[in-house]
Amino acid sequence: EESKITLVVGGKLKKELYKNSTLKGWLETQLENGSAKNIPFEVVEKAEKEERQLYEKHCLSNDKHVLALARVSGARLLYTHDQKLANDFKNQDLINNPRGSIFQTKPGGKLNVKIKQLDNAKCRFR
Repeated sequence: EESKITLVVGGKLKKELYKNSTLKGWLETQLENGSAKNIPFEVVEKAEKEERQLYEKHCLSNDKHVLALARVSGARLLYTHDQKLANDFKNQDLINNPRGSIFQTKPGGKLNVKIKQLDNAKCRFR
């Protein structure tokens, strides 16, 4: 049986992603059909503030909001090409029980091609 994965967006990350109209449209579709879940901005922001000392001690990246989203949502698979964020996400002091994993497509290229790669990924967003 195929694993079912729900895509999680929320907080500052959602605002960043929505700056791209193509990605915004794709994410809206995922939210509407139940393939994605939105975590409210306030929930992620509160988690980020509550864990500030942990992030200051262990973070290499400037993406504490992504780590906070993962912690409050339980997400443990991250799509990124940011190596510092990838290292943070796999750091057991930041993401644990279970630990985080990274999913990547080939760097570069057009966003619509990347979206197709995500849609066709072996681990489906459903």
